[in-house]
Amino acid sequence: VSATNLSYRLVAMAVPPPASHSYGYLMFSFLCLSPILHTATASSSSSSSLSSLSFKLPPMGWMSWELFRCNVNCTGKYHDTCIGHDAFVKQATVLIKDGYFRAGYNRVHVDDCFANRQRDPVSGDIVADPTRFGTGGMRKLATDIAPVELAVYSDCGTMTCMGYPGSINHEVHDAKLFFQKWGATYLKYDGCYNNITGYPSGYAKMGQALRSAGGEKTYYSCSWPAYLGDDETKKPYAQMTAAGCDLWRNYGDIQCDLGSLMDIVDHYGDYSKFLATVSGQGKGYNDPDMLLIGNTCIPDGAARLQMAVWSILAAPLIMGNDLRLVPTPIRDQVLLNEEAIAIDQDPLGIPGYRASNKSDVAELWVRPKLADGGAAVAVVYKGGSSLTRARLERNPSGSAWTTRKIGAVQLGKTKKLTLHVPFGAEIGWSPPSGTASVRDIYARTSLGEHTSGVDVSLTVTEGIPETVLLRLSDAADSRAVSDARK
Repeated sequence: VSATNLSYRLVAMAVPPPASHSYGYLMFSFLCLSPILHTATASSSSSSSLSSLSFKLPPMGWMSWELFRCNVNCTGKYHDTCIGHDAFVKQATVLIKDGYFRAGYNRVHVDDCFANRQRDPVSGDIVADPTRFGTGGMRKLATDIAPVELAVYSDCGTMTCMGYPGSINHEVHDAKLFFQKWGATYLKYDGCYNNITGYPSGYAKMGQALRSAGGEKTYYSCSWPAYLGDDETKKPYAQMTAAGCDLWRNYGDIQCDLGSLMDIVDHYGDYSKFLATVSGQGKGYNDPDMLLIGNTCIPDGAARLQMAVWSILAAPLIMGNDLRLVPTPIRDQVLLNEEAIAIDQDPLGIPGYRASNKSDVAELWVRPKLADGGAAVAVVYKGGSSLTRARLERNPSGSAWTTRKIGAVQLGKTKKLTLHVPFGAEIGWSPPSGTASVRDIYARTSLGEHTSGVDVSLTVTEGIPETVLLRLSDAADSRAVSDARK
C-alpha cells in the first residue's frame, strides 16, 4: 500500500439491512500519511505588501448570487428573491432573528446586477438601480440592515460579468464610494472583461485604493486566481497577498448540486497541501465558494461534509441559501454549530489539508495546528464512485459558461462504516501527555479518551456523502479545563 493510500476491507455484516439492501462493515485504516506541518505563526509580508497583517479570520456572512443570481425583476412573486433592497433587508432580518449574526455571520453580500447600466454622468458614481433600491441606494441599504454589515461587488474590468459598470480606471473613486459613501466593509472584485496580463496591476490598484479608503478592518476578496486555470501551483499567490487580497476565489463557481460540490472538494483536496503553504493568517484565505447548506439541492450528509471541509481549510463561511427556508435541524446542527465554527475561525488561521490520497469512498482531512494545541479531523465518506461530477466555468472575456459533467447518480446500498483515525505522524498531531480527548462536533458529544487513535462509526448510503468531524485535545488540558469549570 502506498504511504498515502487509504485502504479498506470488508468485514462482518453489522446491523440488519433493509429488505432491499445488503451491506457490511467497512474498516478503513489510514496508513503512513505524510502531512505537511505548518508554523503556528502568521508569516510577515514584505514592506511592499498591501495586505493587512492585523488580526483577520475567514469572513462569514450570506451572499445573494447562488439563489438570486441576476434576477432584476422585483415585481409580484419575485419581490423577495430579486436583487433589490427589500429582499436583502429580509435576509438580514433572519440573519439576526435566527441566531446567525450572533454566531458570526455578520455580513449581507450584494453580488452582481444591483446597479444601473451606466455610471452617473455628473458624479461618475456607480448607482444602484432606483427602481429596486430606491433613491437612497446602497447607503440606505447599509443603514437598514445594521448591525449587519454590507458587502458589495465590482469587477476588475470594463464591465462586471453580467454587463454592469466595472471599476477599472475608477479604483480610487469607487473605493471611496463603496467604503466611505455607502458604508460597505467588504468588496468582492471579479475578473471579467480583463485578462491575465491586466490582473496584477488591476487588483493591486484596487487593493491600494481600498486600504486608503477603508482601512485595515475591511475585506478585499479577489477572484484573480479563478481566471488562471486549474493548476494552483502555477498561480502567483505572493502577488495576490502583496496586492492586498484578504481572500481569493481559486476555482470555478459552485452550483447548487451535489456534483459541483464534490468537484470542488476534489480540487481543493488535490491542491490542499500546496494551498496551505501560501494562505492563512497574514497571507490571505482560499475561498472554495459559497455554502450550499440549507438548500434542497444537496442532502444533509453533504451539508455536514461541506461545513467540515470548509472549516478544515480555514475557508470563508458565506452562505448561498434563502435563510427563511433553511430547515431548523440542519441550521442548528451545522450552520450554527459553534464548535464547527470555532474550528474554522481558529485564531491561528493555519489551513488544514487532505491527508489521504483522493478516494471515491473515504478520505481523511486534518487541521493539525489549532490555537489550543489540539487538532481537527474530518472523516469524509464521499458516497462511492457513482456521483455526478459537474462544473460550470466562467471565461474572463465575459459571461460565457461551459458545463462539464461526468458520471451519473446511482443511490445504492446502506452500509455501516467503522473508520480508524490514528494519532501521530499520520495526522500531524499527537497528544503531548500520550492521551487525547476526542469530541464528535456534530453529535456534540465526547468520544472519551484514547491513546493511539480512535474508531468512529457511521451509517451511510452509497451515493450520499457523510462526514464525522472531530476535535482532538490533549486529555490533560481537557481535564484541567473541566476542573476549572467545577
